Amino acid sequence: MKIVNKLLLAMMISAAVPAFAADDASAPLFALKEEDKLTVQVTAIDAAKRKLTVQLPSGELADIDVGAEVRNFDQLKVGDKISTKISAAVAYELIKGGAGVRGTTESTDSARSEPGQRPGGGWVKTETLTADVVAVDRKASRIKVKTPDNKVVEANVKNPAALEQIAVGDQIGVILRRSIAIWVEQPAQ
Repeated sequence: MKIVNKLLLAMMISAAVPAFAADDASAPLFALKEEDKLTVQVTAIDAAKRKLTVQLPSGELADIDVGAEVRNFDQLKVGDKISTKISAAVAYELIKGGAGVRGTTESTDSARSEPGQRPGGGWVKTETLTADVVAVDRKASRIKVKTPDNKVVEANVKNPAALEQIAVGDQIGVILRRSIAIWVEQPAQ
């Protein structure tokens, strides 16, 4: 199951992230967010093939095929700057005493500019996973969780304060959210 692999990777990555305040039961145990923005400049447009040539920040040129789902392609002009922002966030939540109801969910949402607006759009995918804590080894700073597909997985917990909160019978909830936004920068006036 792909989401289980993502959970394992996310758990290992987040083990180094400090825990949030332990007083608030609804606060996530761990959180990790990465964001990257890239702006390119349009250097050529082949309208018949719906292809753009853009200059990357490094100076290199790249061709981009623009699908029919992109509205307002005809508004693009040589010299336009197109920005893309890619984000990924992982949050973990300790669910006290909730063992037994494990599961995964996935949702995707997207949007695009309306006819007549400047070209742009976005996409968000959210995946959630709930796993049962089946063992806690405080000496080794490890926990074992049972995933929705009944696999038992071990993970290191490098934050002692977070480890102290976790007990057998609890659950770990994981939310993985990825998003992409793309827009044409407003030209300088």
